[in-house]
Formats: sequence, C-alpha cells, structure tokens
Amino acid sequence: TANTRSSLHLAMTRFAFLLAFLLVVSTPSWTVHLSKAACLPQAVELSKDAPVNVLDQVTWTSASINNMVAKILMEEVLGERVLISTQARAGIYDFDALSNGTVAATLEVWTKSLEDLIDHYTLELRTIEHAGPLGVVGQSGFYVPKYVMDEHIELGTYRGLQRSDIASIFVTDATAPKGTFYSSNPEWILSQSAVQLVENLNLEVEIVWTENQAATVALIDEAIQNHKPILFGYWVPEAYHEKASLPEFGPDYALERIGLPPITQTCIDGWNTPAYTCDFPANILQKYISRTYPLTPDASFFLRAFTLSTSDQQYMLARMEYRGLTVEEAACDWILRNNATWTKWFLSCKGLGENGCNNDAGVCVAGECVCDFHYMGDTCEITKNIDYVAYDSTEAIFMMVLASLCIVAAFGLMIVVFVKRARPAISFASPFFLELILFGAIGGYTAAYVWAGEPNAANCQLRYWLLTMSFITVFGNLFAKTYRIWRIFGNREMRLEVINNRFVLLLFGLVALPDIIVCLVWSAAFPLKGEVTDNHADSDQLLLQCTGDNAIVFVGVLLGYNGLVVLAGSFLAYKTRHAASYFNESKFIGFAIYNVILLAAVVVPLAFIITGEPTATYLIITVGVTFLFASTLALVMGPKVYHLIQHSTTSQWDAEMYGESSSKSTTGSDPSRYRSQSDGDISESGSFISQSNSNTSKPDTAMI
Repeated sequence: TANTRSSLHLAMTRFAFLLAFLLVVSTPSWTVHLSKAACLPQAVELSKDAPVNVLDQVTWTSASINNMVAKILMEEVLGERVLISTQARAGIYDFDALSNGTVAATLEVWTKSLEDLIDHYTLELRTIEHAGPLGVVGQSGFYVPKYVMDEHIELGTYRGLQRSDIASIFVTDATAPKGTFYSSNPEWILSQSAVQLVENLNLEVEIVWTENQAATVALIDEAIQNHKPILFGYWVPEAYHEKASLPEFGPDYALERIGLPPITQTCIDGWNTPAYTCDFPANILQKYISRTYPLTPDASFFLRAFTLSTSDQQYMLARMEYRGLTVEEAACDWILRNNATWTKWFLSCKGLGENGCNNDAGVCVAGECVCDFHYMGDTCEITKNIDYVAYDSTEAIFMMVLASLCIVAAFGLMIVVFVKRARPAISFASPFFLELILFGAIGGYTAAYVWAGEPNAANCQLRYWLLTMSFITVFGNLFAKTYRIWRIFGNREMRLEVINNRFVLLLFGLVALPDIIVCLVWSAAFPLKGEVTDNHADSDQLLLQCTGDNAIVFVGVLLGYNGLVVLAGSFLAYKTRHAASYFNESKFIGFAIYNVILLAAVVVPLAFIITGEPTATYLIITVGVTFLFASTLALVMGPKVYHLIQHSTTSQWDAEMYGESSSKSTTGSDPSRYRSQSDGDISESGSFISQSNSNTSKPDTAMI
C-alpha cells in the first residue's frame, strides 16, 4: 500500500543517512590507515606479537624527528613496534618512567643543569643507563648573514664589535649611535648570556628584545631580502641554518657565527660577574635507556648506536619548516638518502636486504654487511670481476704476434749460423755457442705466451724458470765466449793454452748452476700458485695473480746473482777491447750490458709498483723482455750478418783481411800471425794451441 511504501522509503532514507554519517566519522582513521605506506622498499612486516618499545618525547620538534627516525627503522628493519609518548612536557624528561620501565629510552637530553638528577638515576638508583651521545651539539652564539661577514671580515671575532665604526653598520633608531643586537626572550639563557657579554666585552651594541623567535626570524628575513646587515642571537640545531641549501632561497640566507673568547672554567664560574667573558658553552646532547625495560638485544644495540649529526637534524627541520613535510615524511626522506649511515645501527642484518648479507657472501657486523673480498654491495650481492691478462685480450694478442715474429727471426738466424758455420765471420764467433744464444733468446720471447692466460701452479713457476734460464743462456754463453778470448789475447807469456768448446760449455754450466739451484729450491720448498687476491688497483675488481711464500726473496736472489754475471761480463768485455777486430765483441757486449742495466732500472721497479694493474704489468714485463733479447741478438748477430752480406765468399774475406792489409796491424794485432800454418797447430778437439816458440798460430774455426 501507499503507507507501506512510504514507511519503507523513510526507513531506507534513514539508513542511507546513517551509513553516510558512519563513513564520514570513520574516514580520517580509515584514510590514515590506508595511506600509511612503508618508508623502505623492503620493509619487514610487523607481526602481532612483535616486541613493543616506548620512546619518551618532549615537545620540541627535533626530539620528534629523532623518535620518528628511530620508529621507522626499528619497525621496518628490526620488525619491532615503537610507540611514542605523547605527554606534552616542555623540556621535562620523564626519568621516572625510564626508571620504572614504562619507557624504553629518551633520545635527546640537554644535560646542562640536570647533572645531579641524572646522577641520581644512573649512579644511585642504577635504573637508567647512559646510551652515549646523540651526536647533535647545541650551542648559542652571535650571528650575522654571510654576506655581512664577507664584506666586514673584522666580524670574524667579537673584536669587530668593539669598534664603533664596525658596530655602527647595525645601527637602528632604537640604539643609535650604537649597533643593534636582536634577541628573542630575556628569560632565555642565550639572552641572559648576551647581556653579560655585551657589557663585559665592551661591545658597541645594545640589545633589542623581540616578541618571540618568530619575530626575530621575520627581522632576519627582511634584512636578508634587502641585503642589509643584521646582528642577532641564534643557536644550533635550527632549521634556518639549512635555508641557504634550499634552491628556493639561495646562498644569501647562509649565516656566520662571530667568534667569542674561548671557554674557561674561570669564565664559567664567573657567571653574573664581570669575569663572564667567554663563548656560549656547547651542549652535547645525550641518550638514556631504561635498565628495567625489556629491550631485545637488537633494540638495545640500535638505541646505543643511533646517532644523528647536527646537520642531519637541521636537514629534516628545514624540510618540515620550509617545504611543509610532516615529521614522518622528513624522517623518511633522510633515511632514504643516508643508507650508509643508519645501516651501522643494527646488531643483525635482517631487513637490510632481501637475503641479509647474501648468505655466505659476507657477515653482519654492527648491522653492516662486511663482504668476503670476492663480493661487494650493501648486502654483498655483487660478485667482483676477477681480472687477469687473457690470451684473447688485445694486449696479449699484440705481444704474442710480436714475439712470434721475433722467434721466426731467431730460428732464421740459427739456420744461417748452421749453414755458414765455415765462414770466418761465424766460425771465429763459435757457431755452437751462437746457436745456444739464439736458443736462449727464443725462450725469452715466449714470455709473451707464459705471462698471459689464467695463472696456475704450472705456468706461475714456468714464468720464472723460463725467464731466468733464457737470460743466463744468452748472457752466460756470451760471457763464456768472451772469457776464452780474454784467456787467449791476455796470454802475455804465450804459454801453451788448450781452450776447447767443452771447457767453454763447462764454464757456462758453472755460471748457470746457481740459477738452477735457486729455481729448484724455490719450486720445491715454496711453489707458486695462482690465487685470487684483493690487490687490484680497482677496489671493485679482484686480481688473479701468482703468489707464494718468500717469492720476493727468491726474485731478489735471482736478480742479484744475474746482476753479478752482467758485471763480470762487462769486466771481460773491457779486458778484451784490444783483441783483433774479427774476434772482438766487447763493443757489442758493452751495448748489450747497457740495455740490461737500463731495462733493470726501469722495468723491475715498475713491475713491482704496478702489480695491481695486470695488463700494465704484463706489458711492462713482456715489452722489456722482448726488447732485451731482440736488442742483444741485433748487437751480437747484426755485425756478422752484415759481414756475410758484404763478403759473399771466404776468398773475399781472406783478400780483405790478409791481402792488402797483411802488413798492417788490425786493432792492435797482426792478422798475418793467424794465417801461418808452419808453426801453429789446431787439435782435433777444436782447441787453440799457443806455443811460446811460435811467432804465429792459426785459430780453430770453432774456437772463439
């Protein structure tokens, strides 16, 4: 019926209004609940039985910031719930609540004038524990805008304010002819100290009281906007000090503190007397935790490690003051920008990453993942690259191609020596030992191959064996040959001398024996191996290198001994400098020794200095070694090859050496004495025989 429909319509209308009313009433809490998002991308989820921590809070904003940073991190990293006390207590700390275990901690305590009260709870009752400094330093002072300090450097200290000409830049109608010093509240310690300092330091200013801090800030803003001087009392921490860092304001808002006399105990004790003439004391803010509150080990460690610098606090204060951020937003903004700071506040690393410290890639120390040197990253999630000179690298390919060309050239010279062994230019230089020198150089060229590739036990040891044996084979044989020349041409009494190839070969073996012994002992007692180390010059990379116990000692012994061999060779080259020119190699040996010394002075130090750069080390060693052996072969074999080309037959050489020049002395010796076959003799074994009753003798073609 109509009445029934009317009653039903009325009931539905009332229900709709009631539902709308309930939605409106419940909207604020419901909206807050839905809009509350975690600050950290990997925030842990709070469980119903999560531990609860209550933090004490006084009314000023900086204390709210401390608590909010702690709340976010303890909830989203530790997974422990945090409640913040909401009792409005301006500057009154609830030490009773800390003492009886109602509150877990208070994170910002200005201890000045509270020393006796704090001692009562910490030392007598022992129910409260000092948790260390917060890290923020509170201090008042005399301030001016930075542009004023830049224009009047005398204001760097209070002495500038003792000069009327400087203080007068702050003059106003209220204080003329003296300058004006603005302060907010006569009851504040800042103001009471300022009154005494102005009088006791004879500053040419008078104090003008503003209604409150907001009025003081308004005066500062007005002066800066008009680029005028202003002198005022202010303090840290305060948002205004960060104003200059905000792009919307700029550098004109930077403030500078005027230096005051240093703090002394005499000055502190002289409060309210003419003796009070020192700077404002710094107040290092402290933290205290309850001994009776059931803190978990993680929470206890966090609260003790929790620290913020003065600039940290001011950063958040400025974002709240000038950009309208809430305390939650300002705290979250700081947290997201300062991961490296707050990750050290945790005893364990749960919540710092998806896998903590990436399983076995690192260990957690004071909330920070300390990575095994194979890994890096905040949670050791990045595996470092292992660097060494690979065979397919551009540098290795270039050096191996160059070494291959040198090896082909050396093999070609070995063929030339064998084929032309009867020619005087070769025979007088002892073909057998020339072949050994060329063979040693080929071994040296292979450094380009063995010093590349992944280091392992085999090629690490081979590198030093090959380099040492190649060097001693080249220079040991060269100097053994020179020793025979010295014995022959240094024989002033012309005694009978039998110096065959076996003797020279034995001499070479004796010279090489110490190198062989050192390398054998090294390989047997302290073998090298390929090992991954963190010695790379780039901290983001690892170095695969040859390592071993006492390696530097053995390298030093080998360098020292072979240096002595080079010195001995230089002595022999000097002693044979007057030998017949076609026997004399002293000049070329001298050049070779010069190359050895030069390379040793450059390559050896560089190889040790740049060990953290594998490619550079490889190039230094291989280029140096290739140059050493190539230049030595050029000096030893170059004149001989040139002579072979210039004198294509033995008869041409004979004609030049013994024909036209037989009556002349050649480099201090008469060649004709080596052409007579009537008095000299050559043994079947290839020995040169010198007789005391002979005027001439013939050299064996395999002798020198």
